Amino acid sequence: MSFRESLDRVLYAYAITLLEQGRDKQENDVQGQDVQGQRERAMNLFAEVTQIRRELLATEPDNTTRQIALITTLSRIGEIDEAVELAQSARENISGDSTFLYHLACGYAQIAGALDASGRNENEKLRQQMIDEAVEALRGAKRAGFYRQSDLRLDPDLDPIRGSKAFEQFVENGL
Repeated sequence: MSFRESLDRVLYAYAITLLEQGRDKQENDVQGQDVQGQRERAMNLFAEVTQIRRELLATEPDNTTRQIALITTLSRIGEIDEAVELAQSARENISGDSTFLYHLACGYAQIAGALDASGRNENEKLRQQMIDEAVEALRGAKRAGFYRQSDLRLDPDLDPIRGSKAFEQFVENGL
């Protein structure tokens, strides 16, 4: 693993931690905590990670793992058009690998979450399309041998589609 890959993982994990801590503080209504500051620091880290991931992908443009990693950070920083385009391209390149299909579903879920957070009504159709794509990728992962039901219930990358009719039906129909 290169230094840039290690840096990418560390910065991404730290950004996620900042967001989770901020969410916990908001939910618990802790006074005197700088929740907005943590969110801003996390978004700055996601922007830095996005740049690193672009550079890494440029060295291996067909690397689906790097494509999916970039999709996730693009959606987190609001670069929706690029995230959707890359997700569609990755989907074409991923045949039957359950792990890649699962992570692609996470990428689609993150795009749906970013669209939902924008609060703009014109994004609702695209958001629903991303939810449908995420569930379809999960179905593909299941057909390819994915079996970790706990990931469906616990993976924070799927949070944006949890509660959607399509996702709940998928989970109810038995992974």
